[in-house]
Amino acid sequence: MRGIQRFEPKHGADEPRSDAGRFTSRLVAAFVAVATTIGLAGVGVAAYGEDSADQGQPVTATESQGVAAAAEGVDAPQHAKRISKNDDDEGTYTLSMDVTGKSSESTEQQVVPLDIALVLDVSGSMNDPSGSGKIVDYAEVDLDSMESRSTYYVKNADSYQAVTCSATRWQRCTTWRAADGQEYKVTYPVLGTPSVSPSVQFYTAVEESRLDALKQAVTNFLNQVAAQNTRIVDPDKKVQVSLIKYAGAKSDAVGNNQCYTQSPSGGSAGYYNCSQVVANLTPDTSALVTDVNALTASGPTSTDYGLQLTRGEFKAHSTRSGVQRLTILYSDGAPTHWDASLDDGDTEAMQTANAAILASYGLKHDLGSQVISIGAMPGANPDGTDNANKFMNYVSSNYPNAQSMKNPGDRGTGTYYYAATASTDLKTIFDKIISIVTSGTAYQDVTMTDTLSNYVEFSHPDAPNFGAELVIRDKDGNTVDPSAVGLTDYAITAQPGSKTISISFPQGYALKDGYTYSLEYKIVPSAKAYEEYAANANAGNNGYGETKGDVGTGASSEGQSGFLSNEKATIDYTPRVDGEPKEPITGTEYPHPVIQVDPAEFAALKIHKTWIATNPEPDKVTVDVSCKEDKDGKTCTGYTGIDITKSSGGVDFWTSTVLIPKAAVDRTYTVTEHALSGFRTYYTNRAITIPAKAAGEYRSTVTNYPAAISFNLNQIRVGKTVQGTDTDQDFTFTLSPVSAEGAVAGDKPFTGAELTLADRFTNGTQVTGAFADTSITLPTPEAGQEATYTFKVKENTPAPSAGWAADTDEVTVTVTVGAPTAEGTIPTTVTYHYADADADDTEANKNLAAFTNHWIAVSQLPLTGEGGATPLLWLVIGGGLGALALLTAGGVAVWRKRRLI
Repeated sequence: MRGIQRFEPKHGADEPRSDAGRFTSRLVAAFVAVATTIGLAGVGVAAYGEDSADQGQPVTATESQGVAAAAEGVDAPQHAKRISKNDDDEGTYTLSMDVTGKSSESTEQQVVPLDIALVLDVSGSMNDPSGSGKIVDYAEVDLDSMESRSTYYVKNADSYQAVTCSATRWQRCTTWRAADGQEYKVTYPVLGTPSVSPSVQFYTAVEESRLDALKQAVTNFLNQVAAQNTRIVDPDKKVQVSLIKYAGAKSDAVGNNQCYTQSPSGGSAGYYNCSQVVANLTPDTSALVTDVNALTASGPTSTDYGLQLTRGEFKAHSTRSGVQRLTILYSDGAPTHWDASLDDGDTEAMQTANAAILASYGLKHDLGSQVISIGAMPGANPDGTDNANKFMNYVSSNYPNAQSMKNPGDRGTGTYYYAATASTDLKTIFDKIISIVTSGTAYQDVTMTDTLSNYVEFSHPDAPNFGAELVIRDKDGNTVDPSAVGLTDYAITAQPGSKTISISFPQGYALKDGYTYSLEYKIVPSAKAYEEYAANANAGNNGYGETKGDVGTGASSEGQSGFLSNEKATIDYTPRVDGEPKEPITGTEYPHPVIQVDPAEFAALKIHKTWIATNPEPDKVTVDVSCKEDKDGKTCTGYTGIDITKSSGGVDFWTSTVLIPKAAVDRTYTVTEHALSGFRTYYTNRAITIPAKAAGEYRSTVTNYPAAISFNLNQIRVGKTVQGTDTDQDFTFTLSPVSAEGAVAGDKPFTGAELTLADRFTNGTQVTGAFADTSITLPTPEAGQEATYTFKVKENTPAPSAGWAADTDEVTVTVTVGAPTAEGTIPTTVTYHYADADADDTEANKNLAAFTNHWIAVSQLPLTGEGGATPLLWLVIGGGLGALALLTAGGVAVWRKRRLI
């Protein structure tokens, strides 16, 4: 209570928040720990206690967290998920979801009636903050009362915004600032009332108190009692709870009153909480919840009064035959009737503690009640050696024979003092409170649910419940009728939208020991399974990815690659311990089987690769296979990035197989090669149509040939004839492009070549030759086409030219590059075209470019001057040239050459 100094340290403003100890979570944890201890009860010790081998270790609520998963000592029922391949034409699998009964129940089961006394501390210190930091309200605060180191709040619409001091003067805050930068300036005049600009009302936060947290914990506890009572049919055996508070003076009245309370010294006095019974034993937990929420905090910690009142309550109202009793004592400090400290050896505090221990002794021995103590004070520790922790141990059933602080007796078995030091789920508090006279476990209220994955479908989707059946087998695997295991009814439920199937057994029905209950149904791989398998396999990966079947899922599944047959399969059940249902366990998952696709349900598109006129340079080529439905041209699933590589069959044996699942409609698949630098592509059976629901094997061929080939100029031939004389004179010819786009010599466009014929020319006899043995590059045509390139050949002016009538005609040369042939070649042809009236255009000259020069004799030279020359001048010139020729023949060897320009 306010104004009464407790002997335990307070959770005051000067203490670090962490020292507050997360009060709420510690409180919750303590109640759960209590529930755990009770749940471990054996019949021999008032149905609530159990021997503990490790008596000396502190017990905290973390040790009880497993209660949420299952009843203590009760494993989940044996359950399995299995799949097996059926020998049928539909390619089905049988998927089974099993659960096997396991029961050790005896035939005689009864519920032991239980009376519980909740003995709660409502002293003044219960108004202290719980330490949770939870804000439950906001209270107005005056400017004069505000401290610069505190946090306050301003109302912003429907919420409150924190403000802190950002500027002070004379130890007073003059500027309060919010997180968004809004500032509130406070003026403190020498005389008068302080003001704030802009005008605003400041608030202080009201944090959750210890009592608030206790109310929440107890309310949840009572709700669980109510839930438990709904499962107890006999009204005489329902759980009853009494609510007792303790603080100030003791009152025999039942209610929630204030009593005049005076310190033992006769000094301070006032009206504070009475120590009294708030409600007698009752199964009506809703009324108790109302009483709990009406509690307030004030007064000292008269623990002795609370336990004395409990003893009286049990004597007067706990009278049912065979009833078991449990006392749960909660305290946030050591006992005192005012402000004495037990650790200081104060006589009054020691007297109060001894009276409480003696009252507890009477509960344990006279009434057979187990006493659980929960210490929520700072430093609470079942192993603590200070007087406060000793008291909490002695008052509990840890010391069944304790009669005073100096006479605790021997430590008993079990753990009955809990320090609220851990956070856990309060929902499990009451899971273990009810103890049963007879022992045994069973499983009831079983529901099995399976939601198929996207990789499978029910093979009979239109059948009732997808054709699912319940099959029950005995320990030897023999199928039995449901009546053999006392099962008169069950419900199979199907949800087509989510592909979910479930079976539920009747409320209260327990699985029979050793019998396996299986929900069985047939499934097949879905279109998605086939599409994904094909996509993975066509990409060069495992068709199923990395997924493998879980252990115990069947020979075709366990450790095998496949697609998950179910998205999630679960079993829900309620453990029944000693005849009483415990908290239902939901969502226990089954292992995951896998399913494989049927290879016969795929069409195989074999894509072959051939090369023409080249040895393949790349080690692979890549193609895409696109798809369209023939019915309406919609795009369907295609496959991209399919690599084709050389196989062991040799250079010319390149192939890759694309798996294509069956479909309900005709589809056309088109093969397209990724662009390959330096090559052209053509296809054989590029578009493949696969009929609806058809498999089989299909073939498409992709052929590559060079985008350009080498053409040797020595394929272009020239013929030279001289008429009128024999000569050793050289004659030269020039080859130049006319229409030869893309023709390249080396790394530059081809501009021309030169040929020199220097053989001995005999009058009238043709001398032939070819251009230099040098190649140029010519682009190849698209498949099925041909490309032509034209050049011209002309004779250069003879040197010397005197006496010659040179051939000035030009011959057109056409080089034709053909389409690739079936023999794997790219043919080239050379044709020659002469101008009209060219005398060399004869059948004999059709395969070369022919030129004819004529020698003109001196006697045939003009008699009159031409261009100023006389016949005499021609003779002089001719004689001089003849002499020059003789000199040259005598001193210089004739150099004959062919030169490429």
